[in-house]
Amino acid sequence: MAQKKSKGRPTSRSRKKKASRKLPWFRIVICCLLLVGVFLYLRGRYGTLFPPLDTLKKSYQADTISVDLYYADPERDGLKAEPRDITPASSLSETITSTVLELIRGPRGNLINAIPEQTRLEDLRIDGDGVVWVDFSSHLSSAHPGGSSAEIITVYSIVNTVLLNFQAVDKVRLLIDGTTVDTLAGHIDCTKPFVADRGLIH
Repeated sequence: MAQKKSKGRPTSRSRKKKASRKLPWFRIVICCLLLVGVFLYLRGRYGTLFPPLDTLKKSYQADTISVDLYYADPERDGLKAEPRDITPASSLSETITSTVLELIRGPRGNLINAIPEQTRLEDLRIDGDGVVWVDFSSHLSSAHPGGSSAEIITVYSIVNTVLLNFQAVDKVRLLIDGTTVDTLAGHIDCTKPFVADRGLIH
């Protein structure tokens, strides 16, 4: 005789089949909810489904920091700050390097660059005592116009730009072609590290 099919509890195989039928619908519902969430976010933030192209470009640009570059004031004997945005690097020394390079490039306004035009930054490093060693090409000295006032402005244009923007360092040593020099132009002792001088800033 043929056996009758059991009308009892469903087998594990039938339960798996029912669960597998429900799974695609569950995924569809989740995807729809995610799409609705993205739509509501974009509408709330940008007023449109697609954000402006300029906004997308900015989102992929690296963040910048604002630094003060100190240049000679043409109206008074001293220094004046010019704000500049730079892109921070992965290390402090590289970020300070970028700042000094911006200083060398010169002001964008009516201030005067106290660093001779042909001067190059050869190297920059930070030692374990928080002293920044800044090595310039010989033009910093050989092309300097001379005079004690002009030499002071050149020195502290560099020193203040480094130390007043980066609190993690304390002093600056100036080198020419990798060597310590007595002075840049015969007046200011460069054999010792410099600290910032806010008194020169207007």
